[in-house]
Amino acid sequence: MQRWKRPLGCLLLCVLLLGLCPGAGAAADGSDIIFLALNDTMPYALSSTTMPYWSGSVLYVHSTTFDITSLNLSASYNAGNMTLLLYSGASKRSLTFYLADGYVQTQAGVTEEITAAMRGDQVFLPLEYCAGFFGIGVSYLTSQHGWPVVRLTTGAQVWEDVLFLEKAEKLITDRSEKYIASLTTPTTPSTPDSNPGSKPDTPSRPNEPDLPNQPDDDPAAPDEPAVLTVYPALVGVEAARAALPVLDEHKLLAAVYLTADEILSNGDLVRQLYGAGHSIGLAGDAGAANGALLLTLCRRSLMTLDQPASGCFSHYATHNNATWDSIGEDPALLALTGSDAGQILTQLLEQGAVLLPLRETTALFTGAPAAGAALLTE
Repeated sequence: MQRWKRPLGCLLLCVLLLGLCPGAGAAADGSDIIFLALNDTMPYALSSTTMPYWSGSVLYVHSTTFDITSLNLSASYNAGNMTLLLYSGASKRSLTFYLADGYVQTQAGVTEEITAAMRGDQVFLPLEYCAGFFGIGVSYLTSQHGWPVVRLTTGAQVWEDVLFLEKAEKLITDRSEKYIASLTTPTTPSTPDSNPGSKPDTPSRPNEPDLPNQPDDDPAAPDEPAVLTVYPALVGVEAARAALPVLDEHKLLAAVYLTADEILSNGDLVRQLYGAGHSIGLAGDAGAANGALLLTLCRRSLMTLDQPASGCFSHYATHNNATWDSIGEDPALLALTGSDAGQILTQLLEQGAVLLPLRETTALFTGAPAAGAALLTE
C-alpha cells in the first residue's frame, strides 16, 4: 500500500472534518438511510446523528457501531488528544486513530494512513478496514423495498442473508417509516374564518325542560361472539406428542421447546416437528440445547421461553395449561406441558379460538429481551 505523506493526511482530515459535515441535516425523504445489522439482529437504531454514510468508496460508521457486547469490542474517544481507541478484549488487538494527524496505529505499532472522520462532535470510522482488522464479516444487502442493509457477522449468525432479509423486512419497513416521519412533522395552521362577521351570533335559547328518555328506534344489536387469539408453546416431548395429532388435523403450527436431552433422545420426533413447519425452541440450558439441535438438524435456534439467554429471542408465557375461561387477555401466549396439551388445544378450537404460530420474529410477549439480543420486530 502506498503511504501518503503526513501533510496530505492532515489535508484529508480537514476535508473530512469540514466537507462531510451534514450541515443541511438528514434527508427528509430518507434517501440517506443505511441500516446496520449484526448477525441475526438489528440492534442499531436509525438516527441522523449516527447514520452511516459513504465517502467515495468508503463506508463510514459511527464509532458506537463497534462498541457492543456481541462484538467484544470497546470504543473510547479522547477529545483532548483527538484519538479514538478501538480495543478487542478477546484478541487484545487494538486500533488507535489519530484524528488530528490522519493515521491509525495498531497495538503492534504499525501505522497506516487510514483516517477517521468527524461529523460535528461525532467520530466515524471506516467500516471495512476496522471490520477486517477484527475479523468481522461485512455483507452489503438490499431489502425488498430497496433499503440498503449492511450486515456485520461474527460466525454466530444462524440465517443466511436471504432468509435474514425476509425475516427483518417488517422491522426495516417500520423503522424507515418512523424515521422519515420524525424528519417531516408538519404543523397544520389553524384556518381563519374566510368571511369574518358574516355569520350573526346565534341568540341563546331559554332553558328547556328535560325530556324523558326516549326508547331507541332500533333494538340493540346482539353481542358478537368473543374471539381469542392464542399462541401455543409446547414445552417438553410429552406435550409435543399429545398436541401433534391436533395440530396436524387442523393444519396448525406451534413452537416446541425442548431440552438437550429431549432433542438427542427423540431425534425422529424433532425432525418430524421441524419438517412439518413447527418452530423448535430451547429449554433448560440453551447452549446445550442448541448444540444438540445442531447435531440433530444441522441448525440452531434463537428461541427461548420464560428465560433470558444471550443472543436469543426470549418470549414470556402469559398463561400455563389454561382453558378459555381462565385466559383473560387477547392475544395470549399459552405454555402447555404434559399429556393434556392436545385436549386443551381441542377445547380452545371448539370454542372458536384462533391459534397462531410463535416465531422468532413475533413481537408479542417479549418482556425484557435477553442481554445482547435485539428483536427483529417492534
